[in-house]
Amino acid sequence: MNNIIENIYKVLNEHIEEYRNKKFKYGSIDCGLFAVSFIKKINGDSSHYENYYKKYNSMKSLLKLLKGNGYKNLKDYFDKNFKEKNINFAQRGDIVMIEKCIGICNGIESFFLTEQDGLTNIKTELCDNVWRVE
Repeated sequence: MNNIIENIYKVLNEHIEEYRNKKFKYGSIDCGLFAVSFIKKINGDSSHYENYYKKYNSMKSLLKLLKGNGYKNLKDYFDKNFKEKNINFAQRGDIVMIEKCIGICNGIESFFLTEQDGLTNIKTELCDNVWRVE
């Protein structure tokens, strides 16, 4: 296994552990920020995190912020900033979406930070969308 892949696995596992007991809070500890803070760790691009961190406090205010930045919704944000791929080719480190929740693929399972359950996982094959992080 090459060093880049090994690094993604290590960073992903550490990231999941970091969020394991955190309580969901819109604008600081939510599904989208869970995903984009991982992106920041992988490729150094902090813009996705910094443009949204502590700038909203509900789903309604997030959607308003996204629209003000030229996006229709959360899916549109990821569509315009990342390359979507077929769910059958999802791999560790990819960003995934189910319904309106963004998560991170960890192979067969993907992790999401939800308001109801905190950090939770579901089968990746059940996700609606997947985007590659480069």
